[in-house]
Amino acid sequence: MNFQDFSTSKLGVKTTIGLAKALPPRMGYRFCNFIAGRIATRKSMPFVQSIRLNQWVAHDKKISGPELDRAVLEVIQHSTHCLYDLYHAIDSPEKITNLVTFSDRANQIISAVTTGQENSVIAGPHLSNFDLTMIALGYLGFHAQVLSYPNPTSGYKYQNSFREKSGLKLTPISISALKQATETLKAGGVVATGLDRPVPGIKNTTPFFGSPAYLPNAHVRLAIDCEVPVRIVVCCMTEAGNYQVDITDPISMDVHANRSQSIQKNTEKVAALVEDFIRQNPRQWLMYYPLWPELRPEVP
Repeated sequence: MNFQDFSTSKLGVKTTIGLAKALPPRMGYRFCNFIAGRIATRKSMPFVQSIRLNQWVAHDKKISGPELDRAVLEVIQHSTHCLYDLYHAIDSPEKITNLVTFSDRANQIISAVTTGQENSVIAGPHLSNFDLTMIALGYLGFHAQVLSYPNPTSGYKYQNSFREKSGLKLTPISISALKQATETLKAGGVVATGLDRPVPGIKNTTPFFGSPAYLPNAHVRLAIDCEVPVRIVVCCMTEAGNYQVDITDPISMDVHANRSQSIQKNTEKVAALVEDFIRQNPRQWLMYYPLWPELRPEVP
C-alpha cells in the first residue's frame, strides 16, 4: 500500500485522527512539519508529483528548482496543519466552529440558508481547510446536500460519518445523486460540491491557468437546469493560524446558443473566478490529483 492509498484508507484516517487528538498543538504542528519534510523530498511519489505539477502550472510555469521544491513543501506542510486542526477538534462542534471566521457576507448567506431563503449551488476549490469549512457550516445550520466524489475509499467513507454528524447530507456523485440534487434545488434548498478535482474521461476540457483541464461541471449543469445561481466558497489560513471563509455574491448562468454551449461557457466563467482565488494563495491549494497530466514531462 503506497502513501496515498494508506492516507485515504480507514486505517490511515483513524491513525491520523488518533495522533491529532493525542498531540497538543505545539507538538502537533512540529510533528506535521517533520512529516511534511519527509514526504516532500520523495519526488517519485505520485502524490508529490501531482502537487509539483499543479503548483508549477498555478505559478504560470515560472518556478523551478529550489523555489518549486519550497512550494511543494509548503503545500504539504499546510495540508498536514489543516488535517491536524480538523482532527484535533473533530469531536467538538464548538472547537470546530471557533477555528473558522466567516465574512459578513458569508454570515448573511448562512442565515439565509438556515431560514430557507437561499437557493443556490455552493461550489468551492480545495483551498486550505475546505473540509473543516464545510463541517463548520453544517454545525451552524447550513444543511446542504453535498455532492462528494464517487466511489469513495474506506477512509473517505469514515470521514463522511463525521461530516454527516454536522448536518451535511453526503451523496457521492451518481445519476441518482444528481437527480436528488435537482429535486433539492427545485424545492428551494442548497447543493454544495467541489469544482477543481479532475474528472477523468469528461467530454470537454476547461481552460485553467492557461492549459486545458478536465474540471467537473456538475455545479454549472445543476444551476442551469434549476435556474439558480452559483456561489463560490473560499477558505484561507490567516497569519494568526485560524481560517477565514468567504462566500461570493451569486454568479448567474449566462444563456448561449444551446445547452452544451451554455454549460461549457459558464464552466469557463466560474473556473476563471476560481483561478483568481487560487492565485491569491497558491500554496494553500490542496489539490493532490494531476489536473494536467500531459504536462508532467515538462515539470522541472
